[in-house]
Amino acid sequence: MQRKIAYQSSQDDSNDRPIIDVTPEPVDDVNLSDILDRLRRRWRVIVGIVGTVVVVTSGFLYVVTPSYSAKGQLLIDNRANQVTNMNSVVVGPSSDITDVPNEVEILKSSILAGLVVESLGLDKDPEYNLVLRAETMEKEPLWRRAQDTIQTSIKSFFASPKKEAAPEDEKKKSQQDEWFEQIKVDQARAHINEVFLKSLSVNSTQSTRVIDVEFDSKDPVKAAKVVNELMRTYLENQVQYQKRGMQKATERLGKIAAELKDEVIAAENAVQDYRSKSRLIEAKGTSVTAQQLAELNSRLVQARADEAAAAARLSQVSRLLKVPGSMAAAPDVLSSPTIMRLKERETDLQREMSDLTTRYGAKHPKMIKITAELRGLRSRMTDETNKVVEGLSNEVAVARAKLASLQGGLGRLENDAIDINQQEIKLRELEREAQSKRELHQTFLIRYRETSARQEMIEPVARIVSYAEPPRQPAFPKRTKTLAIATMLSTLIAIAAALVLEGLRRNFETAEEVEKVTGSRCLGVLPRTQKPMALLDGQQRLRLLNPYSRLNQAIQNIRSTLYLENESRHPKTLLITSALPREGKTTFAAWYASFCASLGQKVILIDSDFERPKIHQIMQVSNDVGLANIFADDLDLKSVIHTDAKTGISFITAGRTDVRGSQLIDSTKMQEILDTLSWDYDLIVIDSAPVLALTDAHIIAKLVDSTVFVLQWCRTRHDMAVAAARRLQSIDVTSIGGFVLSQVSPRRSAGIIGYAPYVGDDGAAETKIQRYLRRMGLRSGTERAPAAPRLEA
Repeated sequence: MQRKIAYQSSQDDSNDRPIIDVTPEPVDDVNLSDILDRLRRRWRVIVGIVGTVVVVTSGFLYVVTPSYSAKGQLLIDNRANQVTNMNSVVVGPSSDITDVPNEVEILKSSILAGLVVESLGLDKDPEYNLVLRAETMEKEPLWRRAQDTIQTSIKSFFASPKKEAAPEDEKKKSQQDEWFEQIKVDQARAHINEVFLKSLSVNSTQSTRVIDVEFDSKDPVKAAKVVNELMRTYLENQVQYQKRGMQKATERLGKIAAELKDEVIAAENAVQDYRSKSRLIEAKGTSVTAQQLAELNSRLVQARADEAAAAARLSQVSRLLKVPGSMAAAPDVLSSPTIMRLKERETDLQREMSDLTTRYGAKHPKMIKITAELRGLRSRMTDETNKVVEGLSNEVAVARAKLASLQGGLGRLENDAIDINQQEIKLRELEREAQSKRELHQTFLIRYRETSARQEMIEPVARIVSYAEPPRQPAFPKRTKTLAIATMLSTLIAIAAALVLEGLRRNFETAEEVEKVTGSRCLGVLPRTQKPMALLDGQQRLRLLNPYSRLNQAIQNIRSTLYLENESRHPKTLLITSALPREGKTTFAAWYASFCASLGQKVILIDSDFERPKIHQIMQVSNDVGLANIFADDLDLKSVIHTDAKTGISFITAGRTDVRGSQLIDSTKMQEILDTLSWDYDLIVIDSAPVLALTDAHIIAKLVDSTVFVLQWCRTRHDMAVAAARRLQSIDVTSIGGFVLSQVSPRRSAGIIGYAPYVGDDGAAETKIQRYLRRMGLRSGTERAPAAPRLEA
């Protein structure tokens, strides 16, 4: 949580004092530069995760056994079998693809897998047979053999003594052993099929009838053989399945046709027996009664016509008889040959009589003879006419008698026809039943012949589109792709981990972060050195005094910032403290005092950390007497002041006493000490105990001009720093000058904390700069810099 230092006005005190406000500041929007800075701070985490994943993935790709995948394709095409089906040839091939999923499941069936395993002998391949795989591997380890031996011994110890088994028990045990052996064989076969199916992949392309068959194996040639054998076995299995279906259908159709044939014969016999029994004789497809009835009807019609014609002639003749002389004009009279001859004779006699009349007269014997002959001739004509009339009457009577006879016969036949029709209905029913059985028998017979003929022309429902070829590259692992994916995923994971670590981080890494969290100025950043406590070492002093070194630049920046923070005057008394122990406060105090002394100031360094004194170790002197002895033993101040000839620093060690530090320090006497030293020294630097550990700093902080907190880089937590500052502010300490971030790694923090050093700690860069300065005619960087002007109020 970000915190800030605010100034709060007190009613009791007119002076403003800084306090720590725990109210979080509004968080700025995270931009791309902030994210990049966070990732740059955690680049080691990112590189470590990515490198580890890449190395592990590379090792896995190198160690793992490659697997090759061979692929073949099948096309489900029903047109191969539809050629022999006449209905299918007329209608055309079906475009339905609902059969494809069924064929996919058939290809993945365990039965088909078992046929392929048996065909290629995969049950003897260690890749699929675990027993053979175990035999090809090394012997079992010692612990495994010992475990088996112990288990065998325990079983034999607790097993009951064997009894002599009877012959029946021996036979039963033998059967049980065979049964268990068969179970083991079946289980082994099932396991081989299961391993085989795990390596098999069968998929169908959407909206098509194409099926992709893939198989994975350690041997590329074996993978191609398995795919081709699987497709071949599948096609053969389809043909055999259809043949078995055809054979069963043929047998069934033959049996049904034979049964129907017997039924047809029985039905035809029943029809014939019923016809004979009912005397239903047919001629030219029609029964005799029907023929007689039809003939009688036609005769009756003819008889009626004859009777009507005879009655009409008789009626005409009867009318002519009533008119004298008109009888000769009757058609029946005229059609009589006798009357015609008599008329011709009459005509001849009248012509002869006419001739004789003109020659002889009426009384001539010839005339008398002819007259008598005419009278006789006419009498005969009258008789003949009467005979014609009598004949017509007889003809009418005969026609009427015949008509009556035919009507009587027709009535009898109609009565007989009613009975015959009822019998024919039953007969037609028997005939229809016989006909339906005959047609059904014919249909089954035709289907039986077609099915028998199709057995030799069966084709599989699918065909091979492409055969499998031995693959050249392994399907697993794909080294390039796997490495690329592993690199990408590990990079994303590493970035996420880095951002999470940054989000969970609660320690200080940048000067900007110090200012945001504490609300106070970060005075500077101290680099990490190899020997921080070796102040008197020549190489360490060279780094401190070299104006181009990181350490020198850092101390100078801190001094300049303190000067500006204290209204352009350097604080006379400076307290160096920290929130927790081992944060670099003592080292910074020694460095700062030495640097100011190199500038010509008269500096004294006081060690007031009675629990962990370090100044005497840095200055390489004894800690027998010091500041503690002034408080406890009332020693003279001048008797505990030491002066280092190399650095020119005066210092007071902590000293030894039995009294604890918090009970030892007297604020009044400490004020007297500081007032006395202020007359002789330009700068008094006090190294105090940590604020959160002891209360020594609380007493001294009220007596100094400025207090500087030292925070260890990547170690001091935010809440500890804020708690330490708040603890001093709670006792009305207003002299907090700022914070210093110590022990910063130059390489890890370069470009992050806004601090780019010019010279490396090893002096390599310094040599180049010295060479450049010599060429420019300037002073060497190794020479001691002149003392800066003293900054006074």
